[in-house]
Amino acid sequence: MKRILLIVLLFQFIYSCTQNNKSNKKIEKINKEYVAKEMIGVNIVSKNPELYSKTGIDVPSNQMINKYLSSGEKIVFKGYEFTFNNRKKSALNFYSEHDKLMCETSTDLSIKNMPPDGKRDISYSAGDRFEVSAMTLITIETTKFLIKDIKYTE
Repeated sequence: MKRILLIVLLFQFIYSCTQNNKSNKKIEKINKEYVAKEMIGVNIVSKNPELYSKTGIDVPSNQMINKYLSSGEKIVFKGYEFTFNNRKKSALNFYSEHDKLMCETSTDLSIKNMPPDGKRDISYSAGDRFEVSAMTLITIETTKFLIKDIKYTE
């Protein structure tokens, strides 16, 4: 009888240990999922007019100019200045706000989602702030820039 009681208690102890371990792993997984990822950069793409004269989806990806804009950096791309988390009055200023990529423009421009969804372009004036997502096409005068993707910490 003592053996049976001891065996039952031993099984109960082993079961509780494995359940506790599973619970800890679940909590650890949930914590990793909810840790806020930090935006670290943006890929900006534009057609290389010297290599290809077609427009829109007819331009092969290897005929595009790719620029990577890191947090804290400024770049000049096709005569326009871009910044990320490094605001400057004369630039297209990207910044992170509440896990969203925002833009403050220093010039008039329009945006639309890519691929086109049938909605009209949205126009913004110098000084306006707006949210930008991956695959947003920004048009300044006749120059087009695609926000290809947004990079986050691992």
